[in-house]
Amino acid sequence: MEAPKPGFLGNLTPEQENMLEELKKRVAEYTEKRVAEGMELTEVQKELLEMDSMYLRFLRGRKWDLEASYNSYIETAEWRRNFQGIGVDNIDETMIENELKTGKCFMYKYDKRNRTIIYVRPRFHDPNQNTTEEMDRFLVWMTELGRKMLRPGVETGLVIYDMNGFGLSNMDYTQVKTQIRILESYYPESMGLTLIVNSPWLFSACWRLIKGWIDPVAAEKIKFISQAELTQYVDPDNLLKDYGGNDPYQFTYETVEERKATGYIPPWEMSWATEWRQEEKAKAEADSPTE
Repeated sequence: MEAPKPGFLGNLTPEQENMLEELKKRVAEYTEKRVAEGMELTEVQKELLEMDSMYLRFLRGRKWDLEASYNSYIETAEWRRNFQGIGVDNIDETMIENELKTGKCFMYKYDKRNRTIIYVRPRFHDPNQNTTEEMDRFLVWMTELGRKMLRPGVETGLVIYDMNGFGLSNMDYTQVKTQIRILESYYPESMGLTLIVNSPWLFSACWRLIKGWIDPVAAEKIKFISQAELTQYVDPDNLLKDYGGNDPYQFTYETVEERKATGYIPPWEMSWATEWRQEEKAKAEADSPTE
């Protein structure tokens, strides 16, 4: 198993340890004040308050500026509560079914570093097909799902952008800007690596513009590679056949209502995504003191 990178849990300098504790203290004080004012915490919010890895994402994302990290964390907490008038934690699958049906983005299995793999296929994106509100909800829901899929000790995901079949009719600069803003502002340091494959020449002009909108540190984590190189990052047994791997899985989607009759299982409920969580739960219960 690889040693943690600098700035991650298990590899912090004394100064970084102190900054982590100070950020946690300040967030706790703010939260206590808001609760006293009548704010109710969701179970997810309570969980996030206990996650050192979440605080560290903001510290790394804000270049270890404590004040900026604190302000960003609080801004994110308020954004989560107020998102689209429903709150991030209240988005459910029925609110994004039109987007899921497109097949433009889904999660499936893990890479060699145990990072969740997110496949993005822009050829299935039609800027005029669904509302911008649903597109934004879809982005947030998928990002939240990715967080829940993280295995113990893993803090980031791997994104594979398949540009095969991409045309200018799929290009949506407004949505790209929104995605960058949401991910950089509210989910800093969530993506460990983005691999772009099958990129046509016409995307090069689009990329020159898009790259200028991305934080330079984040931009360094984006690589253009050949499809054949994907096996350097993903074990062939965990990589889809469509991308040179051995797994024959093809993404399809059925709504919550439709699957009641068919028994369809979405990828995030398949064994690859659930078995390790069941094992962790069983381990935690076994380690818990009995009365």
